[in-house]
Amino acid sequence: EDGQMRYWELDSGRMTHSVQAHGGWIADIQCWTDAKVIFTGSNDGTIVLWTSTGTVHQKLRLDLPVYALVWQPKRAQLIAGLNGAIRVYEVLEADSVGTPILNTKGVTITAHVDMVRCVITVEGKVYSG
Repeated sequence: EDGQMRYWELDSGRMTHSVQAHGGWIADIQCWTDAKVIFTGSNDGTIVLWTSTGTVHQKLRLDLPVYALVWQPKRAQLIAGLNGAIRVYEVLEADSVGTPILNTKGVTITAHVDMVRCVITVEGKVYSG
C-alpha cells in the first residue's frame, strides 16, 4: 500500500500512530516476542527491524523485493522470501541498548524460479513456496 507501519489499539480499534519506513507496500510482518522487536519486509527491497516503541532500529537494503518473512526462534534467524530465492539472516549480538541486530550478509538459497510468497519453519526445517 503506502509503506507505513500502523499501530492499533485493539480494544477501541483506534490507530495510535503510524511510521513511514518503506518506499513500497509492506508484504509481511513478523514478531520476535522475547526480544520485543518486529520485522517488516517490503516490495521496495527492504527489511526493517522495529523496536517495541515503534522506532526503526535497523534497515536492510536487499537487491530484490521481499514477499514473505518468517522468524525462526530456535536458531534466531529471519528468513525472507524473494524473487526466485529465500535469504536467511542470523541475529548478531544485541547493541548497546539491548536491541538485537541482523547480520547484513544473509545466506541466499536459489531454488525457486518465481516469487516466494510462503515460508514457514517447523522443527528446524524451512519450507517455502
